[in-house]
Order: sequence, then C-alpha cells, then structure tokens
Amino acid sequence: FFLKRHRGLAVTERFFPFRLCSTSPARMEWDNHVIMRRSGFDVPSPVAVGESRSTFAVPAESFLITREVKGPNLHDVLRDGVIGDSGSREASVSQAMMRDLAGLIRRLHSSGFIHRDLYCVHLIVADDSRWGRPYLVDLQRVEQRFPPRRRWLIKDLAALLHSLPSNVSRTDRLRFLKFYLGKTRVDPSVKRWAREVVNKQVRMAQHQPKYP
Repeated sequence: FFLKRHRGLAVTERFFPFRLCSTSPARMEWDNHVIMRRSGFDVPSPVAVGESRSTFAVPAESFLITREVKGPNLHDVLRDGVIGDSGSREASVSQAMMRDLAGLIRRLHSSGFIHRDLYCVHLIVADDSRWGRPYLVDLQRVEQRFPPRRRWLIKDLAALLHSLPSNVSRTDRLRFLKFYLGKTRVDPSVKRWAREVVNKQVRMAQHQPKYP
C-alpha cells in the first residue's frame, strides 16, 4: 500500500478564500481516483481516506491510502532506454512508447481531465506485454471541465515534455506531439502547438528545477 499524508496546512489554505466546500486534499484526491477509474483510466486503487474534524474550514490533517503500483516511473524507464537484442534502443519500441503515451494524454484531455502536475515521475510504468503500462498518480490537483481550456492542455504537455530525460530526442518529442494531435506530418497546426508548448517550458524552467 501507499500512504499519502497532508498536515500543517497554512491558514490561507484552510480559511482563505472562503470555501463553499471544506474538502481536504486527501478527500479531493480520493474523489479523483474514483472518477478516473470509472472513466477507464489506469490509476491506483483507492483503499481508505481520513481527515481531522473541522468546521467551516479545510481539515488541518488528512490521509489517503492506495494500493501500490509496482514499477519504475516513466522518467527512469525513458532514461534507461529499451534494450534490444543488439544492445541498442529499438526504434520501433521507442515509437510505440511515444504513440501510447500520446494516446493516453489525448484521451485524458478529450475526457475533460487536466492533471496539472503531469510530470514523468507521476506516471508509474507497470509490467505489460508491450513496453509497459503507465499509471497516473498524484491526482490531488486533477480537474474535469468541458471544454478544457487550451492553456491548461498546453501546461500539461509542457510539464510532461519538460520532465523528459535528456536522452529523449527532439524527434521523439515531436513524434509525441504529432500523435497527440492525430497528425501524420508536421503541419502549421503542429508548429503552433510546438511553439506554445516550448514557450511554456521555458517559463516553467525559470521557476522550478527540471524534474526529477
């Protein structure tokens, strides 16, 4: 099992701005696990949630327990590479990884979900008959809205590409974006998305260290 605890919330987090619903971080993440599982996404199974007593405020302490998903995170999988019989990273497997990953994020966004912390370390790769089966974790900030705003989509894509290990080539990054957009070539639409994602990556790099 995996235990995630929330405690020591700042006063501003508990009382300001005035909250119509005093929901703890753990309760929000529990709800996100439930709705995403119902929507067919691979996320850890929620087991238990608890929170301290509170009136007209977010509970000061809360916890969430989920079943463990065994496997490395996506960053480590990509960093270590896929080793074939020849001892080199097979291009076909690399393309399959980018295609599957892009398909997952496209389906996530098409369903109205925005992760808001979509870094490689928040994707756990379980064993699978292909290259692996990525599970989305750290769902506390997930939101579902229709239609999702373009800037939210850009932020998710920028966070994911920003957190890729350095050995992921520019070609693979562009391949991911093409698959995400359902394109077979780099047309003006792909170029516009690429510019927006790169610009967001630059801004993110100025405010936080590169993951992990």
